[in-house]
Amino acid sequence: MASNTEGLQEAYKAFAEGDADKASELFADDAVWEGPNSTELPGGGEHNGKDAIVELLKTVSGEWDEFNLTPDEFFENEDTVVVLLHADVKKGDQSGQLPTVHIVRFEDDEIKRFQVLTDTLLSAQLLGLIGGKPPEGDQGSDDDEDDSKDDESKDDDSKDDESKDDDSKDDDSKDDESKDDESKDDDS
Repeated sequence: MASNTEGLQEAYKAFAEGDADKASELFADDAVWEGPNSTELPGGGEHNGKDAIVELLKTVSGEWDEFNLTPDEFFENEDTVVVLLHADVKKGDQSGQLPTVHIVRFEDDEIKRFQVLTDTLLSAQLLGLIGGKPPEGDQGSDDDEDDSKDDESKDDDSKDDESKDDDSKDDDSKDDESKDDESKDDDS
């Protein structure tokens, strides 16, 4: 028998291939899907029963112009599997990477409860449901130039700290010398 994690890996693969029926095979007939609280967001709200979940899986990615869900890590403990994922999404000229966590609870080798945790503010901004543009850092850009600038400034900061340490050492040694001079004066 395959582990719960192996079954989920197959389900994510089927979902990525657009096969919602195969992706939902592990769900129990009375399974519960708990998405983000906002029902305006794709996959949001509570959905009860396997049929409702299959329909949800068929439409959830359709809200986006592009939607690619990638599982990064699986953690299994008894009947619970926690999956760390990210979703690369695009809507119009907005794109980003949504950090996502799925908490999947099994009973008798079937999914009984599926919880979705994600950045709902960023989702709503990218979908244009609320005003404001997503922060630049959250749009998933691969701007290596900015990263290298950050690394350089960190290096500069550490150099500054080192020179401060050297200066304080010099000050300490000067203080010791002046104390020695004072004690010599006292002895004479």
